[in-house]
Amino acid sequence: MGGSLHFTAATRKTTAICALVLGLAASTAWAQSVDEVVVTGSHIKQSPEDAPVPIDVVNSEDLFNIGSPSTVELVKTLGVSSGTDGETNQFASNGLEGTANINLRGLGAGRNLVLLNGKRNVWSPYPVAEQQQLFVDINMIPSIAIDRVEMLKDGAAATYGSDAISGVVNFITRDNFEGSEATVSHKEIDGSDGDQDLGFIWGQQMGATHLMAAISHSVRNQLKVTERDWAIHPRGDDANLRGYSSSPNPGVFLHVDDFREDDDTDPNTPDTVTRFPSQADIRTNRPDMFENAFLDPRCTDLAGSFASNSGRCTYNYTYFDNLIEEEERINLFSVLTHEFDDDMSLSVEFLYGKNEVPEWTTSPSYPPQLDFDTNYETGRYVYAWHPGLEKLGADHPQLRLGDGAGGDSGALVSSLYDEDCSATGGEDCRSLLFYGRPLGVSGPAEKRGSRENETTRLSFTLDGTLDALFGTNDVSYTTSLVWSKAEGANTSYDAVSERWSSAMEGYGICGRNNADGTARPVSDRADQAGADAGCVFYNPFSNAIESPQQKFTANYTNPDYDAALANPYELYEWMTHGVGSEVENNLLVLDGVLTGELNNGIGWAFGA
Repeated sequence: MGGSLHFTAATRKTTAICALVLGLAASTAWAQSVDEVVVTGSHIKQSPEDAPVPIDVVNSEDLFNIGSPSTVELVKTLGVSSGTDGETNQFASNGLEGTANINLRGLGAGRNLVLLNGKRNVWSPYPVAEQQQLFVDINMIPSIAIDRVEMLKDGAAATYGSDAISGVVNFITRDNFEGSEATVSHKEIDGSDGDQDLGFIWGQQMGATHLMAAISHSVRNQLKVTERDWAIHPRGDDANLRGYSSSPNPGVFLHVDDFREDDDTDPNTPDTVTRFPSQADIRTNRPDMFENAFLDPRCTDLAGSFASNSGRCTYNYTYFDNLIEEEERINLFSVLTHEFDDDMSLSVEFLYGKNEVPEWTTSPSYPPQLDFDTNYETGRYVYAWHPGLEKLGADHPQLRLGDGAGGDSGALVSSLYDEDCSATGGEDCRSLLFYGRPLGVSGPAEKRGSRENETTRLSFTLDGTLDALFGTNDVSYTTSLVWSKAEGANTSYDAVSERWSSAMEGYGICGRNNADGTARPVSDRADQAGADAGCVFYNPFSNAIESPQQKFTANYTNPDYDAALANPYELYEWMTHGVGSEVENNLLVLDGVLTGELNNGIGWAFGA
């Protein structure tokens, strides 16, 4: 449920509506009196009505009548548009939060050409993730500066090249605007602070020179998934599995002794030395390993869902996401036009746009790349001295290996705890292997990621007629130089395997090694003198979770919770690291075109 309020105040003079021209054809349309002609689809001047291919034109009056929508909202209303990306929701944006594109007839955002006043634009830095197609970010074009949009709904590769296979969309600005106009709009959205848009445009004729400038500022506020009842369904409801992960927290624990193997690869190595199989070995050769696995006993209570068919707990990660991310955008556009005489004019355009998604909200953590990492440096081992293991055994004295995982119940889990196990912490003290992710049902949502896109464009166009050379105004020329740059940066946060593994052992925050790279003494470990050394444990058990953040168990309080065993957020910050990229695209275009008309009315064009 929502609503919108739109207000416009303006003082302006009439702006010429110009002809759109396409194709080589015999026509007298050029004889009509117009102030300007912008060509879309061909370099031969003719009107949309005379063009031999399908063309749609949406002018400024049409835009006003539909509430002066944003550029992406306009595109979505077009019948020829299909599969356009323009949402900030990470599951509906193809990884392009903050950007928007055009997709004509569903052939792909990289298969149509987007022009601004007939000139090419730089590609957005990041391609459509699923198709790896580069596209023009139409969010960088301020809607208040648009006079009309001309859409060629057929292929134009012969004129423009392979990026115009599905068609051409030409945004034409209000270069001749005079006066001033301001727009203010607010959209009320239940569960959100809504969307706000401000826009201002000004134009003035000063002798032979005309100047137009426009600025717009847009804000979208976040809308959480939890604000809509329909957004999250129980796992398995009407066969629904979407939004649920079988790599959760709390998770599954596997007994280390079940997949220790004698090292027979070296005849000089005693059989008493053991090794751990690789993940590939576990998946293909050791299915019996799961017989002694067990689910965390509070799995269902905290997650609000049944275990998956493979004996793993599940949880709903979309609970932490947004339907709409917070987004802020600013756009600047100006045009200076100078008429030297009746036969020559110069146009200079400047565009700047910046879009930010400052808090890219997502799941508290991601699954590890290796489900069953048996490497000492990176594996998620629960050691015999782990205090979380001690409390798990005390709270659930009847819990046995194999419980809840489809196997035969084995030894009591409480028997695995041994506070005196090997002061050096050798491999014999590794009792369980944790399957899951660092954070899950406990939250909080990860908000440290961000998305940022910025575009700068400068264009010079000189056009006129060749009266002095040919003695006629029937031959005209256009030459232009366009430079544009698009910059993008995105950052996401994920756990570093080595640090996660260190924290499981009791070296969280302090690390296994000192600053000089030497091994940290065992006496610094969290269960020894960790308080003095600043070391803490990462606790993978449910007794670290007081209450879940899940739709169907939001009011549940965990009776096993122990505040002393909870994972402080500072530990998670230490375990994670921002990863991302910065990408820059540059485009420089120099072109020139001659156009004219023969005595028999045949239009012609030549350019490079």
